[in-house]
Amino acid sequence: MPNKQLPFGDQFEKFLMAWSFLNVMGKPLGLSPFTIDDFEQALYHTDPYTSPCQLLVEVHAALLNILVRDAAAGGEPVQPLAHTGQQVENDTDYWEGNKGATTETLRAAAQDLADKWRDKELSARDNRRGWESALVGCLWDRATLDVLPKYLDNILHLTFEDKPAPTRPTWSTGPSSNTGAYGLIPSKPEKRYTSLHFVHKLNIIAFLIELVAQTVEVRDYMEEASALLTEVRKEQIEARREQRRM
Repeated sequence: MPNKQLPFGDQFEKFLMAWSFLNVMGKPLGLSPFTIDDFEQALYHTDPYTSPCQLLVEVHAALLNILVRDAAAGGEPVQPLAHTGQQVENDTDYWEGNKGATTETLRAAAQDLADKWRDKELSARDNRRGWESALVGCLWDRATLDVLPKYLDNILHLTFEDKPAPTRPTWSTGPSSNTGAYGLIPSKPEKRYTSLHFVHKLNIIAFLIELVAQTVEVRDYMEEASALLTEVRKEQIEARREQRRM
């Protein structure tokens, strides 16, 4: 029996919708079908000493790659549905994270990644290397607190870790002038993603899906699929009429 840790209610609905989208849109995403149990267990994989589950690597790479291709096509950057046609005002200046971290703490770690994540697609040849950094860049570039309330906390988790407790007080254990937060040291996203809580993983995937659903590539695929379904229905109706005439 699958582990039943995932919260029900709106979280279960989000989980189900994410799994459905990733499978239904497998062709434009370049994803092979996978079971709902596999998706659930992949989200539960939070051991900080092991690599992320390969399914989540492929899911993130697929979603990020479509956003990269959409940006390369020269259109306006896709935004969450809640921001369609609106001027986005993100109240990040009032955010404060763990151990006094602020957006300025994150900027040094995330801004460079935000400037680079759209430069190239994540390749299968090198096992999607760099997808965690690309994810941080995408979140910093596209997320807002009203759509993804914990995204700055997620970026903090992915780019910093707690400073090890010293064996005795030294000058080096004081607050870092580089981070603006006490007791945090920079870390690499590839070391930190696995330990992210499974609910945050799901929320991030759902956010990426909402962006991807607005891209030209996915919209064109949906229109083609809808047109094909219409033709199939017409053929079925005509076949029924022919059967009645016989």
